Amino acid sequence: MKNTKTYIALLFTILICVGCGSNRDLGSLDNVAQIVERENYELEFNWAIPQSGSQINLIDNANHLKFSGDSVYVSLPFFGERHIGGAYEKDGGINYTGILTNLKVSEVTAKDYVQVNFETSRKSENFIYSLILYPGGNSRLQVNSNQRSSISFRGVYKESKKE
Repeated sequence: MKNTKTYIALLFTILICVGCGSNRDLGSLDNVAQIVERENYELEFNWAIPQSGSQINLIDNANHLKFSGDSVYVSLPFFGERHIGGAYEKDGGINYTGILTNLKVSEVTAKDYVQVNFETSRKSENFIYSLILYPGGNSRLQVNSNQRSSISFRGVYKESKKE
């Protein structure tokens, strides 16, 4: 009976250790860099984190950030304050379709992620994006604007299907 309990405890410990390490095996930093290099990937965010306030769950709220070549498609909700300007628009989110500018990609091997920085502009508003992609599919996005408070997002990314 004592041996059976020992074997069950040992088996349970092994299963937990294997389960904890499995996310790391889903991708490597090289795989993430290759996905970014191919310029064909998309992100969906589960959480919005405004500069002031609590996290907001975005599950069942349409949002995306998609890279296709030198273009980016952004459709993100915004929760926060506008500092200046901005007419009363139907569209209060962060939306952009077009060419991205000032693209900078860097591998941060010490912290095991790839960072993608870029900028977009819409009317008189400028956006600066700082995207972090981790092996395993998780991501973080920080968006700064010249007219709004900053906002962060957490979610997942994947390589887009060929069209």
